[in-house]
Amino acid sequence: MANQISFSAPHPLGLDPARYSHPVRLLGTGSFGKVYLCCLRTLVPPQPPQPDPAASAAAHDASGGASTQGGACSMQTGTEASYCGGDRMMSIDLDGGSHHHNNGTTHHGGPTAAAAGGQGQGQPACSAAGAGSAQAANGHHSYARTAHEGTAGGAPAAEPAYEYQWVAVKIFKPLVQCDLRSLEYLKREVVCQRRLQHQHVIGFREVGIASGDLRLYLALEYANGGNLKQWLAERGGRLAEPVARWFTQQLVYGLAYCHAHGVYNRDIKPENLLLDTGGGGLEQPLLKVADFGLAKSSNDSAPNSCVGSPNFMAPEVFTSKQYDGRKADVFSCGVVLYQLVFGALPFHRTLDGKPLDFKHNMRDILRNMKAEAWPHLIPTAPPAQPGAGTGAAAGAAGPQPVVAASAGLLDLLTGMLRYDPARRLSLYEVKRHPWYREGLSDEVYALLLEDDAGSGKHAEDGGCGWHGAGQQSVEVIEQEFARILEFTAALHQEAAQKAVDSEFQLE
Repeated sequence: MANQISFSAPHPLGLDPARYSHPVRLLGTGSFGKVYLCCLRTLVPPQPPQPDPAASAAAHDASGGASTQGGACSMQTGTEASYCGGDRMMSIDLDGGSHHHNNGTTHHGGPTAAAAGGQGQGQPACSAAGAGSAQAANGHHSYARTAHEGTAGGAPAAEPAYEYQWVAVKIFKPLVQCDLRSLEYLKREVVCQRRLQHQHVIGFREVGIASGDLRLYLALEYANGGNLKQWLAERGGRLAEPVARWFTQQLVYGLAYCHAHGVYNRDIKPENLLLDTGGGGLEQPLLKVADFGLAKSSNDSAPNSCVGSPNFMAPEVFTSKQYDGRKADVFSCGVVLYQLVFGALPFHRTLDGKPLDFKHNMRDILRNMKAEAWPHLIPTAPPAQPGAGTGAAAGAAGPQPVVAASAGLLDLLTGMLRYDPARRLSLYEVKRHPWYREGLSDEVYALLLEDDAGSGKHAEDGGCGWHGAGQQSVEVIEQEFARILEFTAALHQEAAQKAVDSEFQLE
């Protein structure tokens, strides 16, 4: 059933009703507040006149470049496609690639490495359907870039054109309840995330103050597939090695981009890895690194705080005054990879299979880390019953590993889970490991190595498909937070004065 997306006033969340649709549904809650799914509508700047399509095609063919049809140019590299062209409607069908419509011609692009704000089956999709609302059709996420004829001489009329995108809007508790230090940390998180524009990093859109009870809000790229922890649980707790490799390739690619831009996440865990199931016909969802609340920039002081999720933290985070945030992220990635394959955490058992947890057994877990004992702690399956099978596996005495992992995987985990960070692999080295390289074409693999070479390919939009007509710059974010902090301080002062006045009146 189609869904009607309303942009009418007043907005129930206090957002700008001309830009944000009414919330479609609640996505989640937390101590900060709530997260809603909304549609963001952004005015597109007027497009410059386009050359004659026939002349463009002839010139393009003569140069031996990408083919052109109807004024639209489609350039595809590996798993990533970018588009440029004349006046047209661009529609992203997240079940089947991208389509450009111009004078009756349709161009079909392949699966993209970025499906920003994608839609899954049975979810609303956002398209242009008038100034007050957008008519949605299931299975599609569209944004319109249109021009209309009708003026003298056939020149385009000056009518507004919009881009539409699904966003996850985090609505925080009222500013009067927020402390200034937490807002400073949030500012660091937002600035770090804004600097990262990559298809495997959740994109930041904007920050502001919602009207009404004055709440801070963040608009972020929407990933429709939940998180990796949920995905894993729905599939029995572990994945086949090729599927685990698929997610690891994306995780390392996105995280290496973050490191290349001086940002260390420090909280890598399955809950913070979001999935987008609208990847243009891909069998498995796209992974996007999220939650930079504990991120550290290389412009800041060296990491020295014990932050993160204990089950995924590197040992030096517990024991060192200062540590390398990049190497700590590698260890966390190794723990995630181990869990994907074996369905357990690598150091949270004794040799006889007794479970351990950080609350009661922290010393035992750190001892396992120091001994690099994880190969001896791989979960085992019960011994095979007599007559249950044939061959050496069926006749082997005692329990066997629950998964027969490849030698390449075990070698990579050995390098990622080193206790000594100086001996631990870097993400640069992980990307060059044969196990990581497997299944990637030469073209795609070259793309994954580009950030290591400092190519700067992702400097503008990270290949994420969102060119950000309404995306705030770092400077605007800093100005907005200065206003928010000043406003919050005034609210606190006013609340304190009211408390004093009330106490005085009672006396």
